[in-house]
Amino acid sequence: MILKIVDENNSTMGAFQVYENNENGELKVQDTYHIRALEYGSDTIFASNEEEVTVIIDVTEFKENCLIAGEVYNEFEDVNDDDFYDCCMESICNRIEVGVGPVSNRAYEIWSIIEEEYL
Repeated sequence: MILKIVDENNSTMGAFQVYENNENGELKVQDTYHIRALEYGSDTIFASNEEEVTVIIDVTEFKENCLIAGEVYNEFEDVNDDDFYDCCMESICNRIEVGVGPVSNRAYEIWSIIEEEYL
């Protein structure tokens, strides 16, 4: 099962893919998207014997990422296709102050918002 979490503007805030691997309700999270933390435990909502997964999404960071994505897209929307990605990623990294080294996951998350919302 895939649970997709959207805001009131239908922007994807996060998602996770869960697999129930037996009849006892044991869950395994197979993949996540914009999810920073997962906690496993027993059902605290319905008082069943099933396992519960709690997901945590930093809504403030998500909103900041959406703003950055919109600004970066508007800045480079007229750039040719060959240079568009590189220009966007350089601007994203500068805005979130990524130093020398590998590109951060947050930069890729902002890029994915550009892909989903603008391309």
